[in-house]
Amino acid sequence: MSRIMSAKPGHVAKPVAQSTWRAQQSAKPGVSRRSLLLLLILHVRAAASLAIGGALGRELAKARPVVVHVWDAKPAELQRYAIDDVSMACREAGATAVLVGPELVEAVAKEQELARGNFPGPLPVIADCALKDLVESPELCAGAAKLGASAIGIRYYEEEEWGDAGGLEEALKQAVAAAEASSLAAILLGEFGAAAGPEGVVGGSDLAARVGAGAAPTPG
Repeated sequence: MSRIMSAKPGHVAKPVAQSTWRAQQSAKPGVSRRSLLLLLILHVRAAASLAIGGALGRELAKARPVVVHVWDAKPAELQRYAIDDVSMACREAGATAVLVGPELVEAVAKEQELARGNFPGPLPVIADCALKDLVESPELCAGAAKLGASAIGIRYYEEEEWGDAGGLEEALKQAVAAAEASSLAAILLGEFGAAAGPEGVVGGSDLAARVGAGAAPTPG
């Protein structure tokens, strides 16, 4: 089992320099992107260390890995020091990885890289992207990799128009393939941030195995 927890940096007036890569961040109507104490249970595939590989795979294979979701409603208004402070706190608290939106990937990855050669070392950065965006623009994975991401968190909602279960699985397979083409791991984030009902999808770990992803949240 593992947990995903959210942390929110403080707002400041000066914007951070923005990257040229942006995901459209499609969202389900009515979705609440909560920023504090957001908890999910991840069922990690038994072969996660082989399917994902690298530092992220090794960490997710542990008994109780914790992924911290760092989110802010106005990322462009965050000063670099605020992002650095939260990124450092995640590392020093013993987190497994950091999940962030596209706007924060580069800044968090750069701060984590500063810890290379030290203990604790840098945490893998997971880029939170909407499934619809990844299907329409698979090149987003290459952009995330260039900015320092180690994995793509594929966010989707079962109420979206996928036609049927087969349509959803096909879309997920496309997104996972795009991630793998950029040497990125893929983690499913079904119902992530949903305003009503539990986050995660029943049978999420089985779905992850069928589409080739490394892990998926299930209600807990």
